[in-house]
Amino acid sequence: MKITHAHARAPSRLGAPLLALLLAAGAAAQAATDGASLEKPTPFPGGVADPSRGIGYTADAKGIIAVRLRDGARLWKYEGAWRPLVASGGWLVASRASAPQTLTVVVLDAARAARQRLSADVKFPEWVSVSTFDGEVFSYAAVLRHGARRPTDLVLAWEAHSRYRGGANPPPFVLEQQRRDETGAWLIDLTGGRVSRLAESDAAVAADSSPPCRDREALRREPGASEACAVGARAYYSVETPAGKCALRARSVSTGRLLWELPLACRPAARPGRLKA
Repeated sequence: MKITHAHARAPSRLGAPLLALLLAAGAAAQAATDGASLEKPTPFPGGVADPSRGIGYTADAKGIIAVRLRDGARLWKYEGAWRPLVASGGWLVASRASAPQTLTVVVLDAARAARQRLSADVKFPEWVSVSTFDGEVFSYAAVLRHGARRPTDLVLAWEAHSRYRGGANPPPFVLEQQRRDETGAWLIDLTGGRVSRLAESDAAVAADSSPPCRDREALRREPGASEACAVGARAYYSVETPAGKCALRARSVSTGRLLWELPLACRPAARPGRLKA
């Protein structure tokens, strides 16, 4: 497989363009291995869900929490600033920014929160400001590539932007010199920890234009909600009350009735600063 780095000439609106790149990269990875299949994550506030097991995985300020979807029971907690990426087949893949230009991936046994293996560090260009959760200057998403017996690879796509951050308005040529926009994709071997750059597929990919858990109508109906996801017949919300308390909340999609609420430790709000044109 030819390994190249994909570049973008202009910043894209986070969400659809990143997902398009992700799916294209995943298609390239799938074509490289006979019999492989791709699995996209099920979005959940603060993380992902595994509907087949009835469990959601959300991140708060203190770690990853496994939540039983039926009644909101807290099943376990994995300490540390990790972001759940994909849950499948009893495994949970999570990530975190372990250094300014480094992303680390871990594979957990979803039943016991036991660490199974850690990938090699994923290194980004020096100008990229890597963060665990998405922001305006850095964003990423992932899918699993299944082999014959179990998930073996993670396809991770990313985009990064940088702009002039000085004081007084400089001449246009200075602004242009400081302008950087790049996209790329990585193939991470979850069994052996090998990390390699992945070429973007030439095939056109249609992508949903709505970022996960950002349904505007659902957010409008739930005061204090920052994320809203539907899983089956229930809607799940990440909310912050006027008193500054955070919680994960579940409601019936059909009736709107509150089913349960689980208190969470509030994650610090990301304030990366708005990008200049």
